[in-house]
Amino acid sequence: MRHLFIQILLPVLFISAVNAQVFKQFTAGEKVCNVLEIGGLIVQSKDVIKFEMVIPSDKRPKGYEKVDIKAGDIIKMMNGKKIKDVKDIEDIYNNARVGDEIKFGLDRSGNLFIASFKKADPSKLPQIKTITMGADGKESLVPLPGTGLIAKESGGKLVVSLVLPNAPSEITKAGVKEGDVIVSVNGAKVSGKDGVEKELSKVKTGDNMKMEITTGGKTKEIKFKKAEDGGKFIIRK
Repeated sequence: MRHLFIQILLPVLFISAVNAQVFKQFTAGEKVCNVLEIGGLIVQSKDVIKFEMVIPSDKRPKGYEKVDIKAGDIIKMMNGKKIKDVKDIEDIYNNARVGDEIKFGLDRSGNLFIASFKKADPSKLPQIKTITMGADGKESLVPLPGTGLIAKESGGKLVVSLVLPNAPSEITKAGVKEGDVIVSVNGAKVSGKDGVEKELSKVKTGDNMKMEITTGGKTKEIKFKKAEDGGKFIIRK
């Protein structure tokens, strides 16, 4: 259960799974934490604390496929303690040792039950990276699957907002950074969300592709293989 907070500019949630993208908006008063064993996102809104999202059982780490926790389950207790705040969950989880049993007392549509699993070694689990964003609503976020880049539409241009840890090595070696302008994908000029998504959809994972990116006043052509979207990336207000 850990967060990586990076300041950007929009209130939106983005989870990039192997073949899926999900967007969700949060309000300023909501709190979140993660349960890595099941890819769970816990959200606290006022007095209600629940699993907002849980990755499908067949996508979970081995040994956690049968844990009976679903999106929408309301958290009442954890390891025998009544839960009043997301911080209670983080404290209990962080104080547990690897191999200790984690028990959630849950409410699913009025049915109360307990779901449990063994705490895993966090270093051996897929990590969830949380990015905090502002909320002026003037720009739209554009994730670019397979490139390791997140961009934004600004002034009629597609501008790099973030280079993710899973970006192809050619992207990082070229020195691509926040503020660089994406000019084209596979020779097709792009300036916004629709254009870049259309061009990226034509390229299969593992296929060769190229992007022209203006960085430091110079336009570079970067060639690489479209990567698989590994891990999960959560962006929230």
